[in-house]
Amino acid sequence: MTSVQHQILRYIVLIILSIFPLIAILILYLIEPLHRNFSIYDISIAHEYKNDTVSNPLVNGLTFGSSLLFAAVYCIFSPAKCQSILSCIMSLFFGFGITKSFTQLLKITVGRLRPDFLQRCKPDQEDVRMHSIEDMRIFGQLLSHDFKCTGDAQIVKEGHMSFPSGHASSISYAFAFCSFLAFFWCYRYIQQKKQTGMSRIFLLMICLTLSQTLILIALYTSSSRVSDNRHNISDVIFGFIIGVIGGIISGLIIWIFECIEKWEESDEQVI
Repeated sequence: MTSVQHQILRYIVLIILSIFPLIAILILYLIEPLHRNFSIYDISIAHEYKNDTVSNPLVNGLTFGSSLLFAAVYCIFSPAKCQSILSCIMSLFFGFGITKSFTQLLKITVGRLRPDFLQRCKPDQEDVRMHSIEDMRIFGQLLSHDFKCTGDAQIVKEGHMSFPSGHASSISYAFAFCSFLAFFWCYRYIQQKKQTGMSRIFLLMICLTLSQTLILIALYTSSSRVSDNRHNISDVIFGFIIGVIGGIISGLIIWIFECIEKWEESDEQVI
């Protein structure tokens, strides 16, 4: 099998692998999350229901916008532009798909209630009264139940999916992916050992500045989910970790592909 055939086969495999997580995301979004019993006196889920500081369209725009921008700059300065473009795009979708599908899977299986759940749910008072009569007769107090909700069905559904934070996993994915591309490009530039051009310290400062900017955006977006009463701190931290791991996986895929291409070029030159 020739090197061209090897490349085609690799990209076909990566395309297939990129499609599966995206399909999984669509399926998982259709599944109803776990409904936990709750107490109407639980202060941890009795916070105010607010509007999002950073909306879903905005965080998705930031995630894909920054990732595609960094990927485009990386590919422009890549020796093999076509291969780099394909590997960047495919690894971006694969890593993001894995990140979002894993996040959504945890959301629907854990079923943790959001801090503003009671205002989302608006428990049916007749249902509460019926459970109260039964519980008071047997236990002397109202217990936790999966009370019937009268709020908007979609808003209530979202209220059952607090853990982990989807905003945190998305924006931290972009931070990790873009930072990996920036440092990998700097490393490759330095390895070329050019006599003229940017110094190593200057390159390192650029990478550190870009990474610092990205992490500040990621931290602001993630912290807004706590102040908006959408998540607990643990939801945000775990979502952030998931996103960073996904971004690193995407970056490693690009690095592996480029290493394989270099090995094949070296073999052809030897032959």
